[in-house]
Amino acid sequence: MTEPDQQPDMPAALRLSVAIDELTQPGIHQLDRDHAAARDQLRNVNRIHVEHIRMLRARHAYATERGNIDGAERALCAMRTAGAIHRRHLRRLHAGLRPITAYLPSLLAQVDEAVHSTNGSGNGSRGAHRSPLNTTAVELLAAIRRTTRAADGQPTYNALTAWQPDDPEAAVEDARRWVMEARAIVSPARWSEAIRPCPACRNRHVIVTEDGQKIRKAAIQINLTDRYAACIHPSCEAWWPPERFTLLAAALSQDDVAS
Repeated sequence: MTEPDQQPDMPAALRLSVAIDELTQPGIHQLDRDHAAARDQLRNVNRIHVEHIRMLRARHAYATERGNIDGAERALCAMRTAGAIHRRHLRRLHAGLRPITAYLPSLLAQVDEAVHSTNGSGNGSRGAHRSPLNTTAVELLAAIRRTTRAADGQPTYNALTAWQPDDPEAAVEDARRWVMEARAIVSPARWSEAIRPCPACRNRHVIVTEDGQKIRKAAIQINLTDRYAACIHPSCEAWWPPERFTLLAAALSQDDVAS
């Protein structure tokens, strides 16, 4: 999926709508077929057709030379039939060269599926062998519901699409962050880190629990796939989309100079 169009000169309501669509609308992908195999088959069909037509033309010429009107007519009919069959083959083979359109569930639906696919079926059939709960997906859905003030029992999709925030600019930031986090859940990204104090909260490190173990990580984590950075300290919600990387780099450079 591409980065949502978030031009600064766009109204906040429109930027929010773009981000919400990115979360809630199904994705469309064009999947290329095996062109090499289809083109080889196409060349082979053309070669066979050319050889067949050459043979029929020779028959037609021979029958015409001998004055065999019926034979010449049969050769012409055979050429017409061969041409019609060849055109059908070409249509079928060219269809095989066209890409396949694949429809993917929305990011929100995929995040919801990540929760339910690791939460067991609810009937106890999987027992103690069910997968660990995807806490990241649970936390993201909870954050969306909390921020959009979803009512009990109201689907998250409905709450998100009906959201009327008091502060549209802040809502845009929330929605864009949700898009990034949803992508990270659906397609885990490559990460790096900046071992510098966070410009917002001044924390350099944070203790996190991964696979049941507590480890120390840099507070500023950089998503190399979607190109954004975020502070993961619990007391901080700072994050930097691609257009703010320059500001983040400048702030980190000032820390280097100061130290």
